[in-house]
Amino acid sequence: MGTPITEANPLRLFVSHDWADDHDYHRVFEFLESRDHFHYRNCSRPQDLRPPTAEARREALRAQIASAEAVVLLAAHYAPNAEALEFMSVFAQAARKPVLVLRHFGVALPVPVALQMGANALLDWDGRAIVDAFRRYARGEDTAGWDVVEFTLD
Repeated sequence: MGTPITEANPLRLFVSHDWADDHDYHRVFEFLESRDHFHYRNCSRPQDLRPPTAEARREALRAQIASAEAVVLLAAHYAPNAEALEFMSVFAQAARKPVLVLRHFGVALPVPVALQMGANALLDWDGRAIVDAFRRYARGEDTAGWDVVEFTLD
């Protein structure tokens, strides 16, 4: 059994970005906020000034990813920034951080093979599945859960 995610011990996560806010980036946190009793700390820094050189950007990403327990790569970020997402994936793997790839939101586009190859899990936009993947891959928690549906027979 792993270390539970609590308010006192939140999950530290990194979500892919290119030093700019976008809808999918914010949507990740909307999904996480909708889950009861899930606590996290965002290690991503899209609001920082974009470093001027490719190596400076990689160094900034290394620092952000190094402080995280899990890395979320958004498939929608791949087309405009394939090199950076591949770097994030490779660095996260080298740092032994689980890599969770979120498919495109609202469209049935394939996830690029480069992202699939480095992913511990490919996820749909489902708050429960996302949180369960964090618990399983980042903290080693047993995520077997049951939904209870109550209904009456007339």
